[in-house]
Amino acid sequence: MVQHFPAYDFAITKGRQAQEILVGWRRGFFEQTAFLQKREFRLYNPYLRPGAQLVVRHGGQPYYLLFLHTDSGTEARDFGNRYEMFEKVWKLNAAVRRAEGDD
Repeated sequence: MVQHFPAYDFAITKGRQAQEILVGWRRGFFEQTAFLQKREFRLYNPYLRPGAQLVVRHGGQPYYLLFLHTDSGTEARDFGNRYEMFEKVWKLNAAVRRAEGDD
């Protein structure tokens, strides 16, 4: 992949799955990039991939991108797990907005 996309940087989450979350961005396009692995989104299922958060700064403005694998089961507990995961997304969003002064 690096040979096919030489102008890009890549980061991948680390977990128990054979397939993780791979994120790529064009090198030099953003003023700043930071990749974070968010384990708190795994909740009650240790086999879920950790969330991948990419923070990029473009035109002086930060952009927060979250790539998330939510539980895809059809049982009641799976729906509850998804609900709690999205509660964490909204809490993360609120924390980012407070830090940016956009409450």
